[in-house]
Amino acid sequence: MTTTRVLIGMVTLLAVTVNAYAFEQDALDKLKATGDCAYCDLDSAQLGHVDLSWSDLTKVNLEWANLNGTNLRSTRLEKANLHEATLRRAVLREAELEKADLSGADLDGADLRNALLEKANLSGATLRGAVLRETDLEKADLSGSDLRKAILELSELKRVDLSGAILTDADLHRAVLKRANLANARLPRAHLERANLSRANLRAALLNDANLKNANLTRAILEGANLQGALLRDANLDRADLSNADLRNADLRGTSLKLAKGLTQSQIDKACGDQNTVLPSGLSIGPCE
Repeated sequence: MTTTRVLIGMVTLLAVTVNAYAFEQDALDKLKATGDCAYCDLDSAQLGHVDLSWSDLTKVNLEWANLNGTNLRSTRLEKANLHEATLRRAVLREAELEKADLSGADLDGADLRNALLEKANLSGATLRGAVLRETDLEKADLSGSDLRKAILELSELKRVDLSGAILTDADLHRAVLKRANLANARLPRAHLERANLSRANLRAALLNDANLKNANLTRAILEGANLQGALLRDANLDRADLSNADLRNADLRGTSLKLAKGLTQSQIDKACGDQNTVLPSGLSIGPCE
């Protein structure tokens, strides 16, 4: 009797496995035949270097899928599950990824120019060297992500969560980061010229040697931030909170610090400026060499 039950169990398991495989194969066949597969289950599918441009993959399950080098340009991927999928050097230009789950995904070198990623989950994702120029990432979750040398020029990053993210050498030139959460983010040598960081949370962020020339940091929280060697020429830090911020060798020429909070003479003594530097009443700054 026991042997019979074991055999029945094995046959049942085999049938389930075969049915699951058949279902996934049907989904793959549909995708390849029509280019569309909304709501399909393509878990762990091998789709590397396939042309899926302009496809409808709304709410598709591509968890753990291989999409390295895949062409997904202008593809609909709203609310798609791409958890821990690999998309190295994939083309996602103008793709629609609103509310998609890309947590833990590998997007190194991916092309995401003009993509729509509003409210997408990219927590823990790797995007080293990825191109996200003019990409919409408003309210997206990029906490703990790796964006080293990523290009985010002119991107929409309002209210984005970049807490704990790595943005070393990233290009954020003219990016909009209003009310963004960058607490504990690492931004050494990041390019933030003319970026809008008004009311952004940069508490304990690493901004050493970052380029913040002409950046808007009004009412930003920079408490405990590391701004050693940062270029802040002509930046606007009116009403910013600089409590315990490290300003050693920071260039404050032409910088406006009007009504800045928590700023002390001791901090200013370690920076340099010029006659156009605007400081809170009672503070003074020495010239840059």
